Order: sequence, then structure tokens, then C-alpha cells
Amino acid sequence: MDKENQIMSSMNMPGKAIAYWWMVVLTGLLSYAMVLHTMEFHAADLRRLALYIFAAIVASGLKIRLPGLLVTLSMNYVVVIAALLSMNASAGIIVGFASAIGQCCIYACAGRAGSR
Repeated sequence: MDKENQIMSSMNMPGKAIAYWWMVVLTGLLSYAMVLHTMEFHAADLRRLALYIFAAIVASGLKIRLPGLLVTLSMNYVVVIAALLSMNASAGIIVGFASAIGQCCIYACAGRAGSR
């Protein structure tokens, strides 16, 4: 099966799956909007937040394989938890969002280009 057929067959999801997907996306966007609306950071916090975001994007490309499991585990969760513990929930959500973008966009595109 070629790539276009694989993409088209994965888009034929049941209605419940599509509704669940939209619910997750909208909940995430709402959470992110609430964080941006209520966040209060000082200059030192912004520098630390930028460092956590950078570390999360770099760590999102690091994968480890655990014995007995068929999947890999990304190391970005360590950075997100560190941001949650050392700063606040707003910083944790922002760092998590940045690491998700890094993992889904930057490293996925790099992996696809390298597999050709």
C-alpha cells in the first residue's frame, strides 16, 4: 500500500473517534489559552522557562528502549516534570506544549526525510 492510500485509510475513523479527537484537541487548546491568560512570570522565570523549553525540545528527540517493550519512550517527560516541580502548572503546560510540537513536527519531519 502506498503512502497516499495509508493516509486516506487512516482518515476513515468512526464518528466516536473523531469526536474524541476533537474533544482532546479543544481541551488542550483551552488549557493552553487559560495558561496564557493567567500566567505571571518575572524576568528570571522567563529565562528559566526558555531554558526548560529548549531542553524539552532537545529531549523530545531522545528515545530510550525499555527491555520487554516494543515501543520507545521519549525523555521529554523528565523535563516537563522538572518544570512542573520547579516552577508552576502554567510553566509545565507551556513546556509540555513545546515538547509535543518538537516531537511531532521537528523530529517526525527529520525522521521522515532520513528514511527516504
